Amino acid sequence: MIVVGVDAHKRTHTLVAVDENGRILGERMVEARASGHSDAITWVRDTYGRDVTWGIEDCRQVSAGLERALVAAGEAVLRVPTIMMKRTRAAARSPGKSDSLDAAAVARAVLRESWLPPAAYDTRAQELKLLVDRRYRPRRPAHRDHQPAAVATARRRSGSCADAQRVSFLAGPHGAGRMARDPVRSDGRDRVR
Repeated sequence: MIVVGVDAHKRTHTLVAVDENGRILGERMVEARASGHSDAITWVRDTYGRDVTWGIEDCRQVSAGLERALVAAGEAVLRVPTIMMKRTRAAARSPGKSDSLDAAAVARAVLRESWLPPAAYDTRAQELKLLVDRRYRPRRPAHRDHQPAAVATARRRSGSCADAQRVSFLAGPHGAGRMARDPVRSDGRDRVR
């Protein structure tokens, strides 16, 4: 039995293949995009065949694309909880941390534990997640007319973008702040900080 452990990151994924005794057979780093996912699947199938189990540390914010590609390709994928990896690193004989060591630890956790949950994607649940994410995503103003009231007031009063930018900083991203002014300037005008 061959197990491929994956240490997933935002830009790259490190793959380490181990045998049933936990010995490292090979390792590879691929890009964290669709072309890298297909490269990973091709490398594992060409080198170790189709009887392979994949273990991925359960960091779905960075590993979801690879998990979906593997499940769509018909691969067996197990999710390894991050707390298990923390304990494994703490109990390691040699200090240090690297992507290949982490990927090997993921693969060995798959060999050691029989209760790990498989990665599965339900299309209906994915569609609901997309709708919920879209509905509750905070929106940023796309046009100058939708700026906070304090910024618009500063532009009208001074005609200066620099004053408006200062007020924008004080007002915050959602217009929840207030304008800060000195009561009187030497020339009699209000001064926006």
